[in-house]
Amino acid sequence: MLKNISYKNLFVSLIIIFSLIITFIVYLVFSNIKNIHIDKLSKDTYISEKIHIKSFVKEYFDVYNNLLITLSNTKEIIEYENNIEIIEKIFNSYEKTLPNLVEIIYLDKNQNEIIKVNKVYESIKEDYTFFNSLDKSLKAHLTNQKIYLGQNIFKENKKISTLILKIDIKEFISKLVSSSLYNLTLVNKGKPILNKENLTLSKEEFSLILNNEEYLSNNLYSFSINDFYNQNIKIVLKPKHTLDDEKLKESQAMIFLILFFSFLILIPLAMYFSNIPNKILKEYEDKLITHNITGLKNSIYLDKELNNKTFNNSIIILVYLNNFKKLQSVYGYKIINTILKESSRLIESYKHIDENFEELYSIENNLFAIKYNFTNEANLIKFTQLLFTDLERVEILIDKNSSIYLDLTLAISNPLDVKNNAQKLHEAQMALEYALENKIDILVYDPEVKTKDINSLNLKILKSIKNAIDKNDLVLHYQPIYNNRTQKIEKYETLMRIRNSNNEIIYPNSFLDIAKNSRKYNKLTYAMIEKSFKYFQDKEYEFSINLSVLDIVEKGFTAFLVQKIKEYNVEKKLVLEIVESESVTNYKEIKKFIIAIKELGCKIAIDDFGSGYANFQHIISLSQYIDYIKFDGSLIKNIHKNRKSQLLVGVIKFLCDSLNIQTIAEFVEDEDTLNFVDSMGINFSQGYFIGKPIENI
Repeated sequence: MLKNISYKNLFVSLIIIFSLIITFIVYLVFSNIKNIHIDKLSKDTYISEKIHIKSFVKEYFDVYNNLLITLSNTKEIIEYENNIEIIEKIFNSYEKTLPNLVEIIYLDKNQNEIIKVNKVYESIKEDYTFFNSLDKSLKAHLTNQKIYLGQNIFKENKKISTLILKIDIKEFISKLVSSSLYNLTLVNKGKPILNKENLTLSKEEFSLILNNEEYLSNNLYSFSINDFYNQNIKIVLKPKHTLDDEKLKESQAMIFLILFFSFLILIPLAMYFSNIPNKILKEYEDKLITHNITGLKNSIYLDKELNNKTFNNSIIILVYLNNFKKLQSVYGYKIINTILKESSRLIESYKHIDENFEELYSIENNLFAIKYNFTNEANLIKFTQLLFTDLERVEILIDKNSSIYLDLTLAISNPLDVKNNAQKLHEAQMALEYALENKIDILVYDPEVKTKDINSLNLKILKSIKNAIDKNDLVLHYQPIYNNRTQKIEKYETLMRIRNSNNEIIYPNSFLDIAKNSRKYNKLTYAMIEKSFKYFQDKEYEFSINLSVLDIVEKGFTAFLVQKIKEYNVEKKLVLEIVESESVTNYKEIKKFIIAIKELGCKIAIDDFGSGYANFQHIISLSQYIDYIKFDGSLIKNIHKNRKSQLLVGVIKFLCDSLNIQTIAEFVEDEDTLNFVDSMGINFSQGYFIGKPIENI
């Protein structure tokens, strides 16, 4: 029966009926619009704008509130008599970090200036009597262009000093005005602070605004934000557009004209729309086989494809996002969708790099599948290692201040049985499950190897590790470290590499886990020590090697290291970098090792500091033995744009200065980053902008 329906006649009839209904509704609306008070309908919008403005004010000043509370509870500031220089360093660090923080003023109990740190480098005597009250609450004083936030500091219930932040609010006012949907003005203590687009108020309106906590009329809305440091600021909003009779008539005539001409073209359109049912069906089918976020074909489509002969000679490579759930909990669904889209774009870009990459699918939100034409094992190894290494290095920007890196696991169906299409996805999923359980980065399904940690790809890498050890053919690269003060390269960090059977370089992220699982990791460390010591024994540069907790706690390692230091006479130029991000459970043994090495004259650096597992108590207790702190690269990347990173690095820098520890910034990738870390007083810089790792200095 449905096949006998004339869709063309149906659509023509429906469109004519719909047009008549719309015309009638428009007529009724314009006939009665004069009886509707448009401004009254906007009350909800006013209230929404009020919530938006209050939220904006709170978020903008939260950082200063928190800073004031933090500083007023800092021991060195409370005991200011003997800590003037330290306090100045703290103030200078925050003054550089917060661009709208004009001055930090520290007064004694008699309101005399003890310290004043400012951006304009001039001393202006000011009146601070508005901070005289003896309570402990946070206080504020607002002027046209600046706001003073003050906190009285007490010791044993006696006021001993006052801490004041002077903030330039020009940027705040500019953002507040630009973010509002209305003409806006601020009124403070009965006086306007700014006037947006000639927003004028009558005396009667001004009186009503001042005498009411909240005032609403047909074309005006005002409210107080008393929580703005008890300043009783009034916000006044006025609509930017109003309707008059002439505009109403013009709009009415235009709408009827549009409706008339629209009606003239409805019949041809109906002919076109007669194909809509088929289009809707096709769209429905497309949605059914398409991932709703990435736009890639989904698992339903992949299952269908696996039953076709077109999948012969192809294998499946699963790309799993290990940190997906963590990112989702931190950033939420909106940002995670952006991450998924960018991840799919990055993976799909490898179609242009390897012609064997045939198609990409979204199996689940955190799981992609690649249809890959298997030609030989060498090409597969090269492609998967390149894909894994490159994707884990790519920085994905979340917003102007945040970025993330992908953490991946790759699982591959059996390349030796490319004809068995029905089992390919299942094989790759089994390999993925095993890889995740055993923390293996890249795993190929092997039906003969189900209980071992070594698969066919890992076996290749394991063979390369063994050759590097047996033939004393470990590859070492050296990355320069730049002194920001002398503007010279004074140090080098030793970085470990190995070669495969094709003489290609393999990087640590591809072989270290395999080395640890096969108990060959310590042998690599021994080989690195021997080779690097021999290389630097006759060079003037200071050099560093990386040690993990596994190295330090191994029986006999300390004795071997001491022997080699003395044999090659490198004690005055050797720096041992200990990775801070690793979990340290046997702290006493680590401390014992550090003390023994320091007695020889070597230096100690803590690597990846600030990566998330920092134990400041341990660092402070070991401070007399630590020479360098290396900031984790995630803190340094885009530090000149990321305020949170600036605050954290500033705090760590202050701690290091207080403990007489020098600082090194890693991942300095461009000139802007170098200039910024230099301005913060960081001693050394390391990264691709300074120099890439090289085999020979």
